[in-house]
Amino acid sequence: MRILYSVCSLALAATMGFSASAADAITGYFRVQSALGTSDGTGYVEVKSPFRTAPDNTKAEALTKPGTVMRLRAFPVVRKSQTIDYMVCNLSSQGIEVFGTPKSDYMDAIEEIFTDINLNNYRMAAYDLQRVGRDLGYMATGRVIVQALFEVVATRLDDEIAKLTDEQKASLGTASMTETLAEFAQRFNKEVSANIDLFAYLEPVSGQQYRLYFNWIDCTSVSKFYLANEQNKKSFEIGFECMRHYMSTKSGLSSGETIDASEYALWKSWGYDLDVNYHDCYNSEKNRYDLTYEKIFADHELLYNWLKMYVERFLDPEKAPDAEILGINFVDFATEMQKHEIMQGFLKYIPSIQEGQKLYLTSGRFTDGVNEFSTVGTVSDNSQMFGLLGETQAKAAGNAAIWNLIPMDTEDNYLSIPAVAHRTNKPNEEDGHLIAWYVDFPFEMLTPDNAKLMPMSSSYSLQSKVLQNLGITAKYITVNNEVSKVDRQTPVLVDMKTTTLADNIVKIIWADQDNDYTPTDTGSDGFIIGGDDDEIDIQRDVDVSTTSTAVVYGVLLDTAVDKDILYHEWLIEYDPTSQMVYDLGTRENKIEGGRTDGAVVYMNTPWFFTTSTIPANHTILVADNTDVPTNPERMISLNEAADEYDPLTGVSTIGVDSTEGTQAIYDLQGRRVNTVVPGNIYIMGGQKILVTSVK
Repeated sequence: MRILYSVCSLALAATMGFSASAADAITGYFRVQSALGTSDGTGYVEVKSPFRTAPDNTKAEALTKPGTVMRLRAFPVVRKSQTIDYMVCNLSSQGIEVFGTPKSDYMDAIEEIFTDINLNNYRMAAYDLQRVGRDLGYMATGRVIVQALFEVVATRLDDEIAKLTDEQKASLGTASMTETLAEFAQRFNKEVSANIDLFAYLEPVSGQQYRLYFNWIDCTSVSKFYLANEQNKKSFEIGFECMRHYMSTKSGLSSGETIDASEYALWKSWGYDLDVNYHDCYNSEKNRYDLTYEKIFADHELLYNWLKMYVERFLDPEKAPDAEILGINFVDFATEMQKHEIMQGFLKYIPSIQEGQKLYLTSGRFTDGVNEFSTVGTVSDNSQMFGLLGETQAKAAGNAAIWNLIPMDTEDNYLSIPAVAHRTNKPNEEDGHLIAWYVDFPFEMLTPDNAKLMPMSSSYSLQSKVLQNLGITAKYITVNNEVSKVDRQTPVLVDMKTTTLADNIVKIIWADQDNDYTPTDTGSDGFIIGGDDDEIDIQRDVDVSTTSTAVVYGVLLDTAVDKDILYHEWLIEYDPTSQMVYDLGTRENKIEGGRTDGAVVYMNTPWFFTTSTIPANHTILVADNTDVPTNPERMISLNEAADEYDPLTGVSTIGVDSTEGTQAIYDLQGRRVNTVVPGNIYIMGGQKILVTSVK
């Protein structure tokens, strides 16, 4: 929705009208809880995907979910009313940065953005844009797209000038142009687009409680720019004429200057009656209003509703024109966008959103009985999703619009590593567990004696071992480099001694990141746009074609094992014809008659299993599968492949004679043997022994 908010802000701006304050900034890691859940300990927000975040977690659930950990940097600003709010400059979780650093050179930035985007495939382009957007910041990316799109369109319209008739050129005075339309677009971006307020704000309520709001688009500054001087009007008007000429050659598109009866009725349902100020533009013969671009851009209210209509049209497959511009088919584009639930919700919000309105984030969606999920209603549908309310309604909604900002600490609001893979086959670690973790923050263990942190390198050589007890050959990797602190987005194997949450608490370490944005105060003009910081490089330079290599990656969100999705979401190279994706799990083996009394033995060992869906915050392995399909039991084990079981009776290690001597020796199936083999387990004198050597 944020990206859409940016796109539909094309050529729109609002004066920020605030300056920096001496109050302290809000910086750190937090959990966010809806005030609705304060009494019963629910309402904790979790990031689940780029487009799905909901306040539906209990505190117990939140304590082990990295997606509930929010990284926040918000800076105080003084409004004209002298109240202090906090401008959110960075807000991220699960590798998704909402804001990030605005780019000053947007054309260079757009080239960087589209370098890795597959524009020939809508589905993959959507995943590419999500990946790029979450690294640079959705709002910074949206701003770049808005500015670049305006310049690209202007450059295309420059080509139309040569196609105008001599009469049109003379009428418009193109010979006296002092700038190209592309240069005009650059100037417009600098003076107007760069000042678009694409930030969210925290409005203090009391203590650590806030309302979160953003300012919806206001077209006043665009109209002011158009009317400011003759040069601006002239460049606009030449652009308008070129647009008319260009649109006339495109099937399914008009110049956009006529409003028919159905469109008039739509605008009126929004609360804007076109007939009040533009009755003289009504064409009774054709039952429509014949406007001009000059009229549209000179009136900010008219411009706002005109833009709102076109945003809705290009997102609704039933309304989108069957036309193509710059390689984009509008019907295909709208159809693809409607696959995302948030886009459907956005269309439902559009009718009720007013120009320049303050919109507050609320827990639950609201309806006014006319427009479903509108932003002006007061009746909640009890959904566990988010909604938006106007200022008056948000304050009337009370706790639904209030959020608790709870600092991460080690006493009450902590994060604990969940125990996943049990390892009861380890005699001295009966409560030991392993997890292959991957999170978006640097951390260390609060109680290091309870867990061993072992970062995993980019790739490992696969080793093989015949497991006599299980009758299979296991492939395994060895991970043993222990550290005290793990950097963000680092695959790590955590070897835990306990399942108790309080024993496995993570201390999250604050650290600066490349896309952090600190606004610079310029007085009455508000904050300037920052420079081009280095973006996070998440490409991993590894060779995945080697058949004897297991390559390590990590994912922060639930991800389907799909060749295209893995690459376009996480830049993971994966060839399903020759490789498999492995995720950490627990393997249980049932061994008949494994004990001396003939009882069944169960052995639980952590393994990397093949998987079709990768859970959030997991480290995975991508490895060759040439010898796997014929024997699905061949999984990838951790460290040296284990061949132990039944820790209850214990296993002794001993060197023995090559023959049985005076004591009878039996194999695990109860058969008497005359010769033993090193590395195998036998029963001698009622005890299990692991033969280490033969004399």
